[in-house]
Amino acid sequence: MINYGNLTVSKYARVLCLNNQCVIGNIATDGRWIKIPRNTWDHIISILNSSDFDGLSDENIAKAIKVLHEIHVLVDESESVDDLPIHIKPYDVTIELTTQCNLRCKHCSYSFGGQKYNEISYENIIALARWCSRNNVKRILITGGEPFCRKDIWKVIKDIRDFYKGSLEIITNGTLIDKSDVFNIIKYIDRLHISLDGYDEKSVAAIRGCNVFERVVTVIKELQANQFKNISLSCVDTGDQKKIERFNDLTNKLKVKSVVRKLNLKGQANKNFRYENSDTHQLISEKGTSMKSICNHIYSSLFVNTYGKVFPCAALREMEYNIGIFSAEKGEFELNIDSMIPIVDTIDECSTCNVRYFCATPCISQNDVIFLSKEYRKQRCESLHDILFSIVWE
Repeated sequence: MINYGNLTVSKYARVLCLNNQCVIGNIATDGRWIKIPRNTWDHIISILNSSDFDGLSDENIAKAIKVLHEIHVLVDESESVDDLPIHIKPYDVTIELTTQCNLRCKHCSYSFGGQKYNEISYENIIALARWCSRNNVKRILITGGEPFCRKDIWKVIKDIRDFYKGSLEIITNGTLIDKSDVFNIIKYIDRLHISLDGYDEKSVAAIRGCNVFERVVTVIKELQANQFKNISLSCVDTGDQKKIERFNDLTNKLKVKSVVRKLNLKGQANKNFRYENSDTHQLISEKGTSMKSICNHIYSSLFVNTYGKVFPCAALREMEYNIGIFSAEKGEFELNIDSMIPIVDTIDECSTCNVRYFCATPCISQNDVIFLSKEYRKQRCESLHDILFSIVWE
């Protein structure tokens, strides 16, 4: 039952208008949208502003309000996360132990691997892990840089394991793991995530350097020989489909979980690769058109960098996406969360486009790559605009 007296327009609702029609959806939920006459939308806003519900006797108005409520354009003030203080209850937290790395991968989004690096303090790690334990966070993921560059990594992990009962996982390139590490992984770690980015010595060396492939495969076999099975192997999709197929063949052969990650064209990756609008066909034909143009804002995953700064995910490490800090002294997050604004609303030539939310992707990091580049932005517009306009408005 809809409580009409409590209805308000979600801060994540967006309206596009053309002539006497309006397209309306919520850009942060599932991307569903409807098209209604402009005067119907104006009438609904008038009803909400005046609390004069006599207009609901109009069957079309009542039906439109019901649908707008279902797709989270109209939300209940007493229940909506849009208007209540956000209580962070993440499913997982990723902790960046160090920005140091022993490799200089061509696809690294943050150009790790140099001589300058930073490490999060031991005290901050433990305080953060205790917060995760108190708040029933299901997974803690340890990452870098390369976490095995950190000299006290096993002291950190052993001390976390003394009190944390959830899944403790490491994200690594696997090249610094030795036999003593194998014993500790088996004893303390629930899952190991290894980045490889190829299927043989040649393909891996092209991105990560020589002898990486053999070292990683040796580590995997050593762990499996000691009955450690929870291993995932990942590869970044750089647009070579045959490479991905061969990578999946390798993971099947090694009996590990295959993970294919989207290339994040920032840092070193932006120097060595080009963005391809390879998702445009899928965007329209497989997923359907969607207004979802920012990722879900409930913060189910959090990333904490070496300075204790907090971000919605590991792909968003730029300071404009910082949502607060973790205070080791207080043992709490101190957050300042504002509504996220889709990048298509901030770029002059996009901000007046009447299919802009359909053109953007749900991934904020991916949108940065596409829309902050004049070249990529133009390519995408030429590929998508007319098709989207036809679907949405004609």
